[in-house]
Amino acid sequence: MSTGPQVAINYDNIPPEMQARKQWVLWGVDADNPKAPCQIVNPARGAKANNPLTWGMFEAARCSVELLGEAQGIGYEITPADGLVAIDFDHCIDPDGQLMEPFATWEKALPGYWELSQSGHGLHGFVRGTLPAGCGNKRQINPQNEDDKREVELYIKERYIAMTGALWGAQTPLAEAPDAQAGVDVILGQMYMRPEDVQAEAALPDVPDRPEAEITAIIEAALAKSPDFYTLWNWTEHPGKLGDESKDDMAFVCSAWKATEY
Repeated sequence: MSTGPQVAINYDNIPPEMQARKQWVLWGVDADNPKAPCQIVNPARGAKANNPLTWGMFEAARCSVELLGEAQGIGYEITPADGLVAIDFDHCIDPDGQLMEPFATWEKALPGYWELSQSGHGLHGFVRGTLPAGCGNKRQINPQNEDDKREVELYIKERYIAMTGALWGAQTPLAEAPDAQAGVDVILGQMYMRPEDVQAEAALPDVPDRPEAEITAIIEAALAKSPDFYTLWNWTEHPGKLGDESKDDMAFVCSAWKATEY
């Protein structure tokens, strides 16, 4: 698969606030490692996400790509001082060119700058907001399906975004963009990327996945032995606990355990 741009690049569309900052790097310099960021003043040297001394100005980066051909593209190093959250939706556009769920719902709550990624299958967004310390930065939409490549990434520091200027959808100039923190928080909550979610995940023991046949046998045994489990398996609400999803989930797990412990 080519790592080069697959969309119509137009760096003029990049927000002027971002163009004005000395936070630019090059990518696609090394054919063996095209994603590695490189310095503008010396493309043979790598740029570092935590070292602003290795970053440069927008026009110099653009010149390196468009006039000198020293790189495939330019990248923006996000920092907390920007007051922006960099959003990367991977494999979010279907073959008909439509934004898939849950990305379509999320994007509506995130006014700001949106562009196509160089592949044409993803989106980059920059919106006003921040991220809490210790939150997760990357999640698969459906981690149980290896064939589902959809992912969401959120950053405010130590990350560059390969820019295209290929605009997507309705644009809100960053100078006029309202705070999008509520939309960012929705993603953090739905994708279990909040600091408390990350801490809980880290505390879980590393237990190998059970074979599918064993899981199927456990479910069949529980369905045969436990009317309570059967009800919860086939119905989303538990009798006597209507409207309380947390209790329903706990009852579901407990009934499965009780049905298979003997």
